[in-house]
Amino acid sequence: MIEKVDRTTYDESLDVIARVTGRTPNEIIVDLGLSWTQVYWLARWLKENRLLFPPKFKPVKVGQFQCHRCGAWFVEEYKTSHFKYCPNCRRR
Repeated sequence: MIEKVDRTTYDESLDVIARVTGRTPNEIIVDLGLSWTQVYWLARWLKENRLLFPPKFKPVKVGQFQCHRCGAWFVEEYKTSHFKYCPNCRRR
């Protein structure tokens, strides 16, 4: 089933492909010769690639850690780095 693709989506899709390949949208139209739906799906697949388009916000994760000072286990939310010390030891 072929979806109908409107003009703004087509232009946005061309911009995505142009950004990834380093070419102008006109070069993409002439050189590749793809239909509107092919351009749309190619751009959609490229945008789903996390290496080409990394997420803007890091997700919040929950982890269980052991304190390096007192040895107690604790649960904390974190984004990038793990905790070394429990909340009680951090206050000291």
